Amino acid sequence: MPNQLLTATKKKLEASVPPQLKDVYDRIIVAGMKLMWSDQTHKEMVSYLDRIKSPKDIPQLIAHGIAKLIQILIREGNIKPKLEDPFYPASMLAAQVLCMDALQYVEQKKKITIDQAVLAETHKLLMSGLFKMYGITEELMRKALEHSQQQGASKNPQGMVQQAPAPAAQPGVAV
Repeated sequence: MPNQLLTATKKKLEASVPPQLKDVYDRIIVAGMKLMWSDQTHKEMVSYLDRIKSPKDIPQLIAHGIAKLIQILIREGNIKPKLEDPFYPASMLAAQVLCMDALQYVEQKKKITIDQAVLAETHKLLMSGLFKMYGITEELMRKALEHSQQQGASKNPQGMVQQAPAPAAQPGVAV
């Protein structure tokens, strides 16, 4: 039986994909699923996941594995995105969805329940790994948020500042 926390989180993530990112997001999901489940690479994934011996092993191994998967997609696709390219936010959303699939798989195969604490730690490590891989620093995120707020304020005649949507907000999960 699928883990309801993972299923609900995946649905929320999928629903949060903005229309302008949908095409890129869908292509990343398809390519990621092929890498995870194809006959050629699934054995490698299973071997990698064999290192999981307890729940405390899950966050680091899953987060690293999904970040590595995105890195492979970038390399194999010869992608050289710029920071303003839709690939970045689309890949971050797709990585989180692929992570839900990987966690679901681990729970079924290892018979280890994935709870909110494991999900939160996995998410934190995944996002940290993706930010590091993309060279996104806290300073850069702060500037992007400030820019977004300035853009929203200039377009909003009432002067209300609009916040940028949080990437794939999940209840109880630190971003």
